[in-house]
Amino acid sequence: MNPKEKFDACMKQADFLTQKVYNRQGYQWKVTLGLWAFIAAFANFAWGKRITVSWWPFAVVWLGYGFLWLRGIWAHNHDDQIRGWHFRDQAVNILTTDTVVTSPEPGRTTYTDLRFWFGFLTNWAHLFEFLTTAVLLGGAYFILKRQ
Repeated sequence: MNPKEKFDACMKQADFLTQKVYNRQGYQWKVTLGLWAFIAAFANFAWGKRITVSWWPFAVVWLGYGFLWLRGIWAHNHDDQIRGWHFRDQAVNILTTDTVVTSPEPGRTTYTDLRFWFGFLTNWAHLFEFLTTAVLLGGAYFILKRQ
């Protein structure tokens, strides 16, 4: 392959990985807004119906949402962004030196890494979604508990 073909291949990989992140973020917000709407609808439906409310379903929903959904989205986005930057850096090397500096593709986040489990809390959007969901669930719990 000539340098232009190598550059184009690296940029296609970088664009592909970036697009995966954007697509995933679109689904992420749709699911999050759907969950928030469900919490509000449930609180509205249960209001005044004398339903016994326990705290644990609210905690399970919150922790499940955070550690199953948000954590998974974050881990895949993080891996794709790191890999996208890797291919972009390779493309820059081709432009500036006409050579490919062979470096291994970055590894993926694994479950043995602490960032795999709690890394989503370092991203402002995920932290906002996690805390807003906690506020909505807590508000719904206390409103329903006090009736």
